[in-house]
Amino acid sequence: GIGTNNIICFDMDSKQLFLKKVDVLDEFMRIQKIGNDLYIVGLKKAVYVWNYIEDTVTTINEFPENFGIYTKQKNRTYKKDCFNKKGESPLFGIPIESEDNIWLIPWIGTDILVIDRKTKEIEVFEIKEEEAQYLHEHIQGCKYLFNYIRDNQFIGLFSMKNRCQLEIDMKRKRIRYLTMDVFTDEWNKN
Repeated sequence: GIGTNNIICFDMDSKQLFLKKVDVLDEFMRIQKIGNDLYIVGLKKAVYVWNYIEDTVTTINEFPENFGIYTKQKNRTYKKDCFNKKGESPLFGIPIESEDNIWLIPWIGTDILVIDRKTKEIEVFEIKEEEAQYLHEHIQGCKYLFNYIRDNQFIGLFSMKNRCQLEIDMKRKRIRYLTMDVFTDEWNKN
């Protein structure tokens, strides 16, 4: 369940529900099944890979030094912090699978991360135009809104900083901004 380290599983054959407590000290916020693994995102600066067949957990927490979390400051702003190990909201949205990688789209994390499926090594997918020291530079309290996956190759995101749609080509590791009009006065009213 959200905010715990328990996962409710449904056996399609027996039509039975069962509760599994995964041996991780974090609050689960996002879960995505990829092969025999569940990729789990919590509040901490880590991603957990639970192989539910073998009942093993691998923790991926060797994040690049320049990756941070937007953390609340005394003046109530959210500033990039590369040392804090835990945020107040999910670090990422739902992990996204590509042929060779797992893509982590930040919620309150500062950058898009790419995990190599075989080695579990992490790299930052840098987008200079998306860098921001403060979360209040965005129109909502998160980094991106996930919109779509197209042709198992493209991720569509709405940038909360630049107020526009962008598309990532996961094979070529390139981005392009798409033309889109957003009226922020209307957005703020809603």
